[in-house]
Amino acid sequence: MPVEQRWEYERTVDGNEAEGQKCRFCQQLITREAHAAFWTRKAVEDNPDVDYPVEHAYAHLECSEREQAARRKGPLRLPEVPDLPHRHR
Repeated sequence: MPVEQRWEYERTVDGNEAEGQKCRFCQQLITREAHAAFWTRKAVEDNPDVDYPVEHAYAHLECSEREQAARRKGPLRLPEVPDLPHRHR
C-alpha cells in the first residue's frame, strides 16, 4: 500500500535562497523576491510527531498565501457572509 504524502508550508525564507527556483504553484521562476515560502512534501505516518521529508520546493509568497487560504476553506466551513447593503424601514 503506498504511503500518503502531503505538502506542508514550513517557513518564510529570504528571497535570495529561492532565486531562480520554480514556484511550486504557478511554475514561474522566482526572481527578485524579498521573501519566498519554503514547502516540504512529507510522508504521512501514524505518529504525528515524526516527520519524513520526501521533497522540498519554494513558492512565491503570494502564491503560498493563496494556497494556505484555500486550505483553510475546507469543505465543512460555512461560506463567508456577503456584505449586503442595509435596508432602512
